[in-house]
Amino acid sequence: MASENSSQGNVLLPTEVEWYVQSLQTFSIEDIGSKKWSNQHEFLEKLNMQAIVSASANETEYVKDSLVTFEKMPILIHELITIELWNEKIFSQLFKIDFKPKNSFIIYLILYHEATLVNLLETVLYHSDVVQSMEDSIYDLIDYIQRKMSNQLRNFQLDREASKAKIKSIEDSYHSDDPLSELSEQNRKIQFEIVMKLYSIIRYIIDNLSSLPFGVTNRVLNKHDFVLILTQSIDFSLWSKTDKDGKLFKYIENKWKPISANDRFQLTKIEGQIWIALYELLLNPQCLQKYDYTEFKKNQVLKLRSHLNEIVIDQIPNLSHLQRFLEQLAISEPPAYKSDLIIEPVAEIYEGIVAKYRGKWKDLAKDQANTVLNPDDKEIQEKAKRWTEAFSNEVLESLIDEPAKCGECGQPAPKRCSRCQNEWYCRRECQVKNWPKHKKACDLIFETIKTIAKK
Repeated sequence: MASENSSQGNVLLPTEVEWYVQSLQTFSIEDIGSKKWSNQHEFLEKLNMQAIVSASANETEYVKDSLVTFEKMPILIHELITIELWNEKIFSQLFKIDFKPKNSFIIYLILYHEATLVNLLETVLYHSDVVQSMEDSIYDLIDYIQRKMSNQLRNFQLDREASKAKIKSIEDSYHSDDPLSELSEQNRKIQFEIVMKLYSIIRYIIDNLSSLPFGVTNRVLNKHDFVLILTQSIDFSLWSKTDKDGKLFKYIENKWKPISANDRFQLTKIEGQIWIALYELLLNPQCLQKYDYTEFKKNQVLKLRSHLNEIVIDQIPNLSHLQRFLEQLAISEPPAYKSDLIIEPVAEIYEGIVAKYRGKWKDLAKDQANTVLNPDDKEIQEKAKRWTEAFSNEVLESLIDEPAKCGECGQPAPKRCSRCQNEWYCRRECQVKNWPKHKKACDLIFETIKTIAKK
């Protein structure tokens, strides 16, 4: 077992991890952005970073162990649903009431909070004991994943030419100086990153279906039909895109990276997680008779055949069994559906919050616009200082196992943006080309640095 001081890159000591985890609590919508909420956000950021450090170094995972020991997983799910609803209900209302924040830092912190929670969940849910410790909150988590993935797929189903025109129009609108418009663009990117991480989380849940209540299996297979969600994800390839010159890019390690023609069938981590999840859902005996096939569903599942080639199967050999199953499914009737009487819990967290604030979202948005979302300079300075300390370069760089990569082309990068110190480039040409995309994030970070400097 690794000693407590075996890694110089540790963010927290084991005793600090326990104290941070024990202090975690649920917050209401009204509390979001408050001092107590911001303190917990900082705790979660540090717990997230420590969880990554421990997992990467193959050391004792104190964050994971503490979350299970102190029964805090349901609290993480509660906070995730709360921030989801704030994003959906309160943030959208800020546009309707024409809110003009003096400083956008606090709102960005709130929007980013959702990604922090998902990142932490992705790291710790790799372990079966953590999945099993969620109790009934697992139903809320599954519902959350379904909402996020379905929304991403729904947007992708727009006609490609119409989508390009729409995206260009949206991107053009964000060149304005309107802080909320810039935050909306940042939020769009955050939501995409969240969905990419949720593919790992749903795979971890699917891996553990045999040790979870049967209601979980039914929710995954039939209520939300993750077979179709994951099949459509493979068919649409949300994590890949081509530029105007026909160059292929794939979303790898939180970056869009150029892919050569020879590597176009090389599976990314995201694709691998989805294929493994589909293998379990379609071939696991526990699931095989529990999935209610229709002719439409059968035809959708058969689309997977076009994506299973020798190169893909060489990377995940077990997919040869899935390939044979699909060939058999094409010429025969699907396995018979075995219906059982199922009593499963409702998503108490989501339904409870929606019921509590029904009809009150606009008033709540107005109240927060006049208080926590529009703090005085002293409050902004304090929050910005704590945030930048939590994200100090030394801490962040301790989490990176490989040299920094160019934000434009993905090549090893020795040069850093002198303004925000947060993006890397291999040469001046790449920095200039990347500037229109980097500008918004750079402005936000630089604004924070200036705020601290004024203190």
